[in-house]
Amino acid sequence: MKSCAPRSSICGCIGALKPGRRANLSFIPFKAQSAGDLCYRTKPGEILRGHQINEFVVCGCTTVYCVGATIKNGASRGYAIAVALDAHTTANRQAAFAEVLIEHDNDVWRDFIIPGNPLRVKTTAEILSEW
Repeated sequence: MKSCAPRSSICGCIGALKPGRRANLSFIPFKAQSAGDLCYRTKPGEILRGHQINEFVVCGCTTVYCVGATIKNGASRGYAIAVALDAHTTANRQAAFAEVLIEHDNDVWRDFIIPGNPLRVKTTAEILSEW
């Protein structure tokens, strides 16, 4: 993905999978307002809990804030998360261009350690082919 403007009105989208129905995919746009984290005191977080969804795919903007926080905090809360490595973006920063930041975050997420709950960092095509 190309870079985006920071602090956009929608910072991400999750593809939520209902238990036992891998083909039943719902997309929930979100703006993680307070903590930059979908799972922390947000309407989408309530939706996930209310529908007993424990597995989702993350994509969106801004990689270094909302998307990254949602991935790390969601995984630590026990959600099984797939990261679409080619479907998240960020803006250029003073220290690095967006493309460098995106690749760096993909590498960090590939190696992110949550015992018993590894992140799946794959292309969008790979994720879709598994459904």
